[in-house]
Amino acid sequence: MPLRVVASTPMASITYLLDGLPLATLSQPPFEFWWPLQAGTHRLQARGVGLDGGTHLSPEVGFTVLP
Repeated sequence: MPLRVVASTPMASITYLLDGLPLATLSQPPFEFWWPLQAGTHRLQARGVGLDGGTHLSPEVGFTVLP
């Protein structure tokens, strides 16, 4: 499943967090990562570091992948 972040301000990096754990960190756009589906209930969030060094968090999204 493709994961992609589109930020309204320039970002130095994006880290995808799956179930609270780092999944992947990308340091240049497009901030896209392909995640192989894993059955279960999950929570996904993106943490961005802006060019100014500030941290930005996306809202957390919950979803379920059926077997």
